This record gives sequence, C-alpha cells and structure tokens, in this order.
Amino acid sequence: MAGCDPASGPLEFGRRAQEVLAGATASLADAIFYARYLVPVPGRPLQDLVQIVFFAVPGEAIAETRFKARSHGELRAAFGVPDGTPGKLKIKEKLVFDTRAYRAGGNLTFQLEYPHPLLVTPAGGLPP
Repeated sequence: MAGCDPASGPLEFGRRAQEVLAGATASLADAIFYARYLVPVPGRPLQDLVQIVFFAVPGEAIAETRFKARSHGELRAAFGVPDGTPGKLKIKEKLVFDTRAYRAGGNLTFQLEYPHPLLVTPAGGLPP
C-alpha cells in the first residue's frame, strides 16, 4: 500500500474490512509468531511479551522473533493484474537481536535475516 495507508492506499491483495462487511470474500491467513527472550531469574513464570518489549526490567530483553504467514486470496488491479485474479501472499521474517550490547548498557539492535520477507504472486506462479 502506498505510503502505508491501509484505509485508503492502493490495495494489491485481499479486501478491506468494509468490503468484507459488505459481502466480499475475506483473504484469511495461517500465521505463526515465535519469540525468544531473556529473563533475569530462570524459573520465573512466563513474562508478558508487551512487558518485555516496552517495559523491560534490567536483565530482560528480546533475543529473537520470527513471523510466518501464508494466505490465498484475490489480487487487485494495483498489483498489475486483472482485479480478482487468484493470488498467494507469503510473509517470512526473522529478527535476531544483539542482546550482548544491550546487557552491557548499550542500545538493543537487530538484524533482519530475510531481506525480502513479503512475496505476493498470482496463484499459478509468475509468468515465464
């Protein structure tokens, strides 16, 4: 979506909520989210992920996150194909955080391991 405007930017895949509420078919996805984090005291109950990301106490830090999703749905004219063309959407992201510098009082930095995490294609694949 141009300018990251989900409400009014050009849509390349699926339908907006208001279109689905009006009867259009939704493009639903299977998704998995994984997080590995550090805690200062082993054996404590699982922490709330929001607590660790936004309100971490000393010694807590995110070490790695992964997100994968796969969906089938309609491609839209903004994708460059006829509106309604069957399509696939795949997302695969892995962020590895440098917790060594963070534990030493520095900034928490991360590396994105998949440089092109989003793939949208016609359902039959790309033309040769």
